[in-house]
Amino acid sequence: MTKGFWTNWDEDEVNEMQAELATIEHLEHLKYEVGYLKTLVRDTSTGHIRTAIGVLEDRIKELTPKPQPRRVFEVEVVKRDSYAYTAHRKQFESADEAWKFYDDVLKDPYWLAQEPITIRK
Repeated sequence: MTKGFWTNWDEDEVNEMQAELATIEHLEHLKYEVGYLKTLVRDTSTGHIRTAIGVLEDRIKELTPKPQPRRVFEVEVVKRDSYAYTAHRKQFESADEAWKFYDDVLKDPYWLAQEPITIRK
């Protein structure tokens, strides 16, 4: 993994980006081909075209990236009031935001941190 001369990306990152772009381009070509084949379908004698459309649509489904599950970072804290303790649970989109909140809680004597960050999917 060597850094390129003109960029801050290493070779693996560049190769990964090129592969992703090639996949996107391939998907566009497949979708175009399916659209063209659909114009050729007639009532009779085009079963081979319908089969080709089905095969290409399955391939498009295979290549289409699946959405990644969203990660939620939770911080559970307890606030000490004059009469009682109140539990609070906050959710964050990134671990950095959650740790920053957790560090701020530790600085304030009225907040008691229950647990470090837990990740829930």
